[in-house]
Amino acid sequence: MRLFRYQGNNGIDALLPPHPIDRIPESRLDHETFSEQYVRQGKPLIIVRDVTGPWKNVSSALIDNCGHLELSAVPIAAQNVHASFGPRGRRLYHWMLKLTVGINLAEWCAKRERVSFEEVRREAIRNGDDTNVTEKIPRWFRYIAPAFLPRMLELYIRPFYLADLVWDEDHALFCGVPTQRSLAEQRVVAELTARTREKIFKKDENQRYFWMFWGGKDSSLYPLHRDNSNHDVMIDVYEGCKDFVIVHPNERQWLSAIPLEGAQIWSDDFFSSGRPVSMERVWRGMVLPGETLYLPGDSLHEARNRCPNTLSSSTRPWHGADVRADIFPAKFGL
Repeated sequence: MRLFRYQGNNGIDALLPPHPIDRIPESRLDHETFSEQYVRQGKPLIIVRDVTGPWKNVSSALIDNCGHLELSAVPIAAQNVHASFGPRGRRLYHWMLKLTVGINLAEWCAKRERVSFEEVRREAIRNGDDTNVTEKIPRWFRYIAPAFLPRMLELYIRPFYLADLVWDEDHALFCGVPTQRSLAEQRVVAELTARTREKIFKKDENQRYFWMFWGGKDSSLYPLHRDNSNHDVMIDVYEGCKDFVIVHPNERQWLSAIPLEGAQIWSDDFFSSGRPVSMERVWRGMVLPGETLYLPGDSLHEARNRCPNTLSSSTRPWHGADVRADIFPAKFGL
Protein backbone atom coordinates (compact mmCIF):
# COMPACT_ATOMS: atom_id res chain seq x y z
CA MET A 1 0.00 0.00 0.00
CA ARG A 2 1.29 3.40 -0.93
CA LEU A 3 1.69 5.81 1.97
CA PHE A 4 1.41 9.56 1.63
CA ARG A 5 2.76 12.38 3.71
CA TYR A 6 0.47 14.61 5.71
CA GLN A 7 1.29 18.00 7.18
CA GLY A 8 -1.24 19.35 9.68
CA ASN A 9 -1.36 21.13 12.99
CA ASN A 10 0.37 18.22 14.68
CA GLY A 11 3.26 17.52 12.36
CA ILE A 12 3.89 14.93 9.67
CA ASP A 13 2.19 11.56 9.59
CA ALA A 14 1.68 8.77 7.05
CA LEU A 15 -1.77 8.50 5.48
CA LEU A 16 -4.02 5.46 5.14
CA PRO A 17 -7.49 5.06 3.60
CA PRO A 18 -10.46 5.54 5.96
CA HIS A 19 -12.07 2.35 7.25
CA PRO A 20 -15.12 1.21 5.25
CA ILE A 21 -18.47 1.83 6.94
CA ASP A 22 -20.11 -1.46 7.98
CA ARG A 23 -23.06 -2.49 5.79
CA ILE A 24 -25.74 -4.87 7.13
CA PRO A 25 -29.06 -5.99 5.55
CA GLU A 26 -32.03 -4.85 7.60
CA SER A 27 -33.33 -8.42 7.92
CA ARG A 28 -30.06 -9.48 9.64
CA LEU A 29 -29.73 -6.50 11.98
CA ASP A 30 -31.10 -7.32 15.42
CA HIS A 31 -31.85 -4.69 18.06
CA GLU A 32 -29.03 -5.63 20.41
CA THR A 33 -26.39 -5.52 17.66
CA PHE A 34 -27.52 -2.09 16.48
CA SER A 35 -27.84 -0.58 19.95
CA GLU A 36 -24.69 -2.10 21.49
CA GLN A 37 -22.21 -2.10 18.61
CA TYR A 38 -23.25 1.07 16.79
CA VAL A 39 -25.43 3.48 18.80
CA ARG A 40 -23.59 2.89 22.07
CA GLN A 41 -20.17 3.08 20.42
CA GLY A 42 -21.04 6.09 18.26
CA LYS A 43 -20.12 4.07 15.16
CA PRO A 44 -21.77 4.66 11.75
CA LEU A 45 -23.64 1.91 9.91
CA ILE A 46 -25.22 1.52 6.46
CA ILE A 47 -28.50 -0.42 6.67
CA VAL A 48 -29.63 -2.14 3.45
CA ARG A 49 -33.40 -1.72 3.66
CA ASP A 50 -35.71 -4.67 2.88
CA VAL A 51 -38.52 -2.50 1.49
CA THR A 52 -37.35 -0.48 -1.51
CA GLY A 53 -40.49 -0.49 -3.68
CA PRO A 54 -41.95 2.77 -2.30
CA TRP A 55 -38.55 4.43 -2.80
CA LYS A 56 -38.51 4.01 -6.59
CA ASN A 57 -39.05 7.10 -8.75
CA VAL A 58 -39.47 9.37 -5.73
CA SER A 59 -38.23 12.41 -7.65
CA SER A 60 -40.87 11.88 -10.36
CA ALA A 61 -43.63 11.55 -7.76
CA LEU A 62 -42.40 14.69 -6.03
CA ILE A 63 -42.48 16.63 -9.31
CA ASP A 64 -45.95 15.32 -10.20
CA ASN A 65 -47.39 16.34 -6.84
CA CYS A 66 -45.36 19.42 -5.85
CA GLY A 67 -43.17 20.42 -8.78
CA HIS A 68 -44.61 23.95 -8.89
CA LEU A 69 -43.82 24.77 -5.25
CA GLU A 70 -41.16 27.44 -4.77
CA LEU A 71 -38.58 27.58 -1.99
CA SER A 72 -35.20 29.08 -1.13
CA ALA A 73 -32.09 27.08 -2.03
CA VAL A 74 -29.52 29.49 -0.57
CA PRO A 75 -27.37 27.12 1.54
CA ILE A 76 -27.25 27.58 5.30
CA ALA A 77 -23.48 27.27 4.94
CA ALA A 78 -23.39 30.42 2.80
CA GLN A 79 -25.54 32.25 5.31
CA ASN A 80 -23.13 31.30 8.10
CA VAL A 81 -20.17 32.50 6.04
CA HIS A 82 -21.80 35.88 5.46
CA ALA A 83 -22.74 36.21 9.13
CA SER A 84 -19.13 35.60 10.18
CA PHE A 85 -17.87 38.81 8.57
CA GLY A 86 -18.61 42.43 9.34
CA PRO A 87 -19.53 44.85 6.51
CA ARG A 88 -15.90 45.36 5.52
CA GLY A 89 -15.13 41.66 5.73
CA ARG A 90 -18.12 40.84 3.52
CA ARG A 91 -16.93 43.29 0.88
CA LEU A 92 -13.49 41.67 0.91
CA TYR A 93 -15.07 38.21 0.69
CA HIS A 94 -17.19 39.29 -2.31
CA TRP A 95 -14.06 40.68 -4.01
CA MET A 96 -12.15 37.46 -3.30
CA LEU A 97 -14.88 35.31 -4.91
CA LYS A 98 -14.91 37.50 -8.00
CA LEU A 99 -11.12 37.51 -8.32
CA THR A 100 -10.45 33.83 -7.68
CA VAL A 101 -13.39 31.93 -9.22
CA GLY A 102 -15.28 34.65 -11.14
CA ILE A 103 -18.47 34.48 -9.07
CA ASN A 104 -20.67 37.49 -8.36
CA LEU A 105 -22.06 36.65 -4.93
CA ALA A 106 -25.22 38.75 -5.32
CA GLU A 107 -26.08 36.97 -8.58
CA TRP A 108 -25.18 33.58 -7.09
CA CYS A 109 -27.62 34.10 -4.18
CA ALA A 110 -30.35 35.59 -6.39
CA LYS A 111 -30.33 32.47 -8.59
CA ARG A 112 -31.11 30.36 -5.51
CA GLU A 113 -33.47 32.68 -3.65
CA ARG A 114 -36.71 31.39 -5.23
CA VAL A 115 -36.67 28.10 -7.14
CA SER A 116 -39.25 25.40 -7.82
CA PHE A 117 -38.78 21.66 -7.39
CA GLU A 118 -38.90 21.38 -11.19
CA GLU A 119 -35.89 23.71 -11.44
CA VAL A 120 -34.09 21.77 -8.72
CA ARG A 121 -34.50 18.51 -10.63
CA ARG A 122 -33.28 20.07 -13.88
CA GLU A 123 -30.13 21.19 -12.09
CA ALA A 124 -29.73 17.83 -10.34
CA ILE A 125 -29.79 15.72 -13.51
CA ARG A 126 -27.34 18.02 -15.30
CA ASN A 127 -23.85 16.53 -15.45
CA GLY A 128 -20.90 18.61 -14.35
CA ASP A 129 -17.85 19.38 -16.45
CA ASP A 130 -15.84 16.60 -14.76
CA THR A 131 -13.24 19.13 -13.58
CA ASN A 132 -11.91 18.51 -10.10
CA VAL A 133 -13.40 21.24 -7.92
CA THR A 134 -10.07 22.14 -6.36
CA GLU A 135 -8.60 22.69 -9.83
CA LYS A 136 -11.09 25.52 -10.39
CA ILE A 137 -9.41 27.49 -7.59
CA PRO A 138 -6.24 29.21 -8.87
CA ARG A 139 -3.04 27.56 -7.75
CA TRP A 140 -1.58 30.91 -6.64
CA PHE A 141 -4.52 31.40 -4.28
CA ARG A 142 -4.23 27.93 -2.77
CA TYR A 143 -0.55 28.66 -2.20
CA ILE A 144 -0.92 32.01 -0.39
CA ALA A 145 -4.30 31.63 1.36
CA PRO A 146 -4.95 29.96 4.72
CA ALA A 147 -5.93 26.33 4.22
CA PHE A 148 -9.57 26.90 5.19
CA LEU A 149 -10.31 29.57 2.54
CA PRO A 150 -10.06 27.29 -0.53
CA ARG A 151 -12.29 24.81 1.28
CA MET A 152 -14.94 27.48 1.86
CA LEU A 153 -14.74 28.60 -1.78
CA GLU A 154 -15.74 25.09 -2.83
CA LEU A 155 -19.24 25.88 -1.55
CA TYR A 156 -19.74 28.37 -4.39
CA ILE A 157 -18.18 26.47 -7.29
CA ARG A 158 -19.83 23.10 -6.70
CA PRO A 159 -23.03 22.26 -8.63
CA PHE A 160 -26.44 23.55 -7.52
CA TYR A 161 -27.68 21.84 -4.34
CA LEU A 162 -30.93 22.02 -2.40
CA ALA A 163 -29.94 21.06 1.15
CA ASP A 164 -31.45 21.07 4.64
CA LEU A 165 -35.01 21.73 3.42
CA VAL A 166 -37.19 21.07 6.49
CA TRP A 167 -40.73 19.73 6.21
CA ASP A 168 -43.07 17.59 8.31
CA GLU A 169 -44.44 14.11 7.64
CA ASP A 170 -47.76 15.36 6.27
CA HIS A 171 -46.12 17.52 3.60
CA ALA A 172 -43.64 14.76 2.72
CA LEU A 173 -46.44 12.22 2.19
CA PHE A 174 -48.48 14.72 0.19
CA CYS A 175 -45.56 15.30 -2.18
CA GLY A 176 -44.87 11.56 -2.55
CA VAL A 177 -41.77 11.23 -0.35
CA PRO A 178 -41.72 7.97 1.70
CA THR A 179 -41.68 8.37 5.48
CA GLN A 180 -41.31 4.73 6.55
CA ARG A 181 -38.60 4.50 9.24
CA SER A 182 -36.15 1.61 9.42
CA LEU A 183 -36.85 -1.21 11.87
CA ALA A 184 -33.61 -0.41 13.69
CA GLU A 185 -34.79 3.16 14.31
CA GLN A 186 -38.28 2.07 15.35
CA ARG A 187 -36.92 -0.40 17.91
CA VAL A 188 -34.61 2.12 19.56
CA VAL A 189 -37.40 4.72 19.71
CA ALA A 190 -39.71 2.12 21.28
CA GLU A 191 -37.08 1.24 23.90
CA LEU A 192 -36.40 4.87 24.76
CA THR A 193 -40.11 5.67 24.92
CA ALA A 194 -40.69 2.76 27.29
CA ARG A 195 -38.08 4.10 29.68
CA THR A 196 -39.99 7.42 29.93
CA ARG A 197 -36.88 9.25 31.04
CA GLU A 198 -37.42 12.87 30.08
CA LYS A 199 -33.74 13.73 30.45
CA ILE A 200 -32.71 11.13 27.91
CA PHE A 201 -35.56 10.94 25.44
CA LYS A 202 -38.19 13.54 24.81
CA LYS A 203 -40.80 13.37 22.09
CA ASP A 204 -40.00 16.73 20.58
CA GLU A 205 -40.88 18.28 17.23
CA ASN A 206 -37.74 16.86 15.59
CA GLN A 207 -39.43 13.47 15.34
CA ARG A 208 -42.08 14.81 12.98
CA TYR A 209 -39.70 16.50 10.59
CA PHE A 210 -37.59 15.48 7.63
CA TRP A 211 -34.54 17.23 6.21
CA MET A 212 -34.42 16.93 2.42
CA PHE A 213 -31.33 17.01 0.13
CA TRP A 214 -31.41 17.09 -3.68
CA GLY A 215 -28.44 17.70 -5.94
CA GLY A 216 -26.37 16.58 -8.88
CA LYS A 217 -23.01 14.91 -9.25
CA ASP A 218 -20.27 16.47 -7.07
CA SER A 219 -22.70 18.73 -5.21
CA SER A 220 -21.95 19.20 -1.53
CA LEU A 221 -22.75 21.58 1.33
CA TYR A 222 -20.26 21.89 4.18
CA PRO A 223 -16.67 20.69 4.39
CA LEU A 224 -15.99 18.32 7.29
CA HIS A 225 -18.30 19.52 10.09
CA ARG A 226 -20.29 18.64 13.20
CA ASP A 227 -24.01 19.35 13.37
CA ASN A 228 -25.06 21.84 16.03
CA SER A 229 -27.97 19.56 16.91
CA ASN A 230 -27.42 16.86 19.54
CA HIS A 231 -29.53 14.32 17.62
CA ASP A 232 -28.36 11.13 15.96
CA VAL A 233 -29.31 11.09 12.27
CA MET A 234 -30.84 8.46 9.96
CA ILE A 235 -30.22 9.30 6.27
CA ASP A 236 -32.34 7.61 3.56
CA VAL A 237 -31.12 7.66 -0.05
CA TYR A 238 -33.96 7.38 -2.58
CA GLU A 239 -32.08 8.00 -5.84
CA GLY A 240 -28.46 8.57 -6.86
CA CYS A 241 -25.61 7.94 -4.41
CA LYS A 242 -23.94 9.76 -1.51
CA ASP A 243 -20.32 9.38 -0.42
CA PHE A 244 -19.69 9.96 3.31
CA VAL A 245 -16.59 10.51 5.41
CA ILE A 246 -17.26 10.23 9.16
CA VAL A 247 -14.83 11.00 11.99
CA HIS A 248 -15.31 10.09 15.65
CA PRO A 249 -15.44 13.24 17.85
CA ASN A 250 -12.48 12.11 19.94
CA GLU A 251 -10.24 12.47 16.86
CA ARG A 252 -10.74 16.25 16.64
CA GLN A 253 -7.37 16.96 18.24
CA TRP A 254 -5.67 16.03 14.96
CA LEU A 255 -7.76 18.35 12.77
CA SER A 256 -7.55 21.97 11.59
CA ALA A 257 -10.63 23.99 12.58
CA ILE A 258 -12.11 26.74 10.39
CA PRO A 259 -12.99 29.94 12.29
CA LEU A 260 -16.65 30.31 11.28
CA GLU A 261 -19.29 31.79 13.55
CA GLY A 262 -22.26 29.53 14.30
CA ALA A 263 -20.69 26.37 12.86
CA GLN A 264 -18.11 23.71 13.74
CA ILE A 265 -16.08 23.09 10.56
CA TRP A 266 -12.64 21.65 9.75
CA SER A 267 -10.53 22.11 6.62
CA ASP A 268 -9.24 18.52 6.46
CA ASP A 269 -10.27 16.63 3.30
CA PHE A 270 -10.31 12.86 3.79
CA PHE A 271 -11.81 12.27 0.35
CA SER A 272 -8.55 13.45 -1.21
CA SER A 273 -5.84 12.57 1.26
CA GLY A 274 -6.89 9.71 3.54
CA ARG A 275 -6.42 9.54 7.31
CA PRO A 276 -3.25 9.85 9.42
CA VAL A 277 -2.19 6.61 11.08
CA SER A 278 -2.76 8.32 14.43
CA MET A 279 -6.49 8.70 13.62
CA GLU A 280 -8.05 5.26 14.00
CA ARG A 281 -11.77 6.08 13.95
CA VAL A 282 -12.31 7.52 10.47
CA TRP A 283 -14.81 5.83 8.12
CA ARG A 284 -15.93 6.21 4.53
CA GLY A 285 -18.80 4.64 2.60
CA MET A 286 -21.13 5.06 -0.38
CA VAL A 287 -24.85 5.02 0.44
CA LEU A 288 -26.97 3.73 -2.47
CA PRO A 289 -30.71 3.85 -3.25
CA GLY A 290 -32.70 1.78 -0.78
CA GLU A 291 -30.10 2.20 1.98
CA THR A 292 -30.09 4.12 5.26
CA LEU A 293 -27.02 5.56 6.97
CA TYR A 294 -26.96 5.71 10.76
CA LEU A 295 -24.87 8.80 11.60
CA PRO A 296 -23.97 9.46 15.27
CA GLY A 297 -24.97 13.05 15.97
CA ASP A 298 -21.73 14.06 17.68
CA SER A 299 -19.53 12.76 14.85
CA LEU A 300 -17.76 14.93 12.30
CA HIS A 301 -18.80 14.23 8.73
CA GLU A 302 -18.72 15.35 5.12
CA ALA A 303 -21.03 14.17 2.33
CA ARG A 304 -20.66 14.47 -1.44
CA ASN A 305 -23.20 13.41 -4.04
CA ARG A 306 -21.44 11.15 -6.54
CA CYS A 307 -24.35 10.56 -8.94
CA PRO A 308 -26.66 12.83 -10.92
CA ASN A 309 -30.13 13.40 -9.42
CA THR A 310 -29.23 12.32 -5.89
CA LEU A 311 -32.29 12.64 -3.64
CA SER A 312 -32.21 11.83 0.07
CA SER A 313 -33.77 12.79 3.38
CA SER A 314 -32.82 12.54 7.04
CA THR A 315 -34.51 12.29 10.43
CA ARG A 316 -33.23 13.08 13.91
CA PRO A 317 -34.99 10.55 16.14
CA TRP A 318 -33.16 10.84 19.50
CA HIS A 319 -30.56 12.83 21.46
CA GLY A 320 -27.44 10.86 20.64
CA ALA A 321 -24.77 12.12 23.02
CA ASP A 322 -27.08 11.90 26.04
CA VAL A 323 -28.10 8.36 25.10
CA ARG A 324 -24.48 7.23 24.85
CA ALA A 325 -23.52 8.95 28.10
CA ASP A 326 -26.38 7.70 30.27
CA ILE A 327 -28.39 4.78 28.90
CA PHE A 328 -25.86 2.73 26.99
CA PRO A 329 -23.19 2.27 29.68
CA ALA A 330 -25.77 -0.13 31.13
CA LYS A 331 -26.98 -3.13 29.19
CA PHE A 332 -29.34 -2.00 26.41
CA GLY A 333 -31.94 -4.50 25.25
CA LEU A 334 -35.65 -5.15 24.98
